[in-house]
Amino acid sequence: MGQFEQWCLHRAICLLTSDTTASYPLSPSAHEGCGFLKIHECTIFMKELQSVKVTTRKLALPDPQRPSLSTFHTPSHPNKNLQAHGSGLVV
Repeated sequence: MGQFEQWCLHRAICLLTSDTTASYPLSPSAHEGCGFLKIHECTIFMKELQSVKVTTRKLALPDPQRPSLSTFHTPSHPNKNLQAHGSGLVV
């Protein structure tokens, strides 16, 4: 088991996920080489709408005394590009 996986398990992160597209032809074999299993392929459709009427509403400003999810910080790690999200890890 690699050091990164040990670091994750030590912090109770037991599931690693990763996404990729067909634009990266080496990605599937690289992921398989690291032990990732392909579990799902996804196609997302999009339609851009023209002439959409936009309405605005006043939003309440957040209370500075009450922490929000955006102020949640995870334990630091030497690699500052790692950030924990729920039970997974985004790299």
